[in-house]
Amino acid sequence: MTAVRTVTIALALLFAAGCYFLPLGDLTISCMFAVFAGLFNVPILPSTYGLSTKLVGNMPPAVVNGLMMSGAQLYAFFATLALTAILDSS
Repeated sequence: MTAVRTVTIALALLFAAGCYFLPLGDLTISCMFAVFAGLFNVPILPSTYGLSTKLVGNMPPAVVNGLMMSGAQLYAFFATLALTAILDSS
């Protein structure tokens, strides 16, 4: 549980800072943001899979993983549509 909280807080702070630093247009800052975003995004999946398997009880881990991946794919799909519409509106 501590790992999930730590990674989530780190990602939230990183992306909040990215909202300020990325529009500056500096390539070095953008590359550093991409490195740290990837660094903190990678461990979120294995840590949340273990936690969610414990939380649901009797469901097989494969079902839990499939449900989590389905939710992630739906989120990515709708976020892509929304962000594309936002970028096209300007």
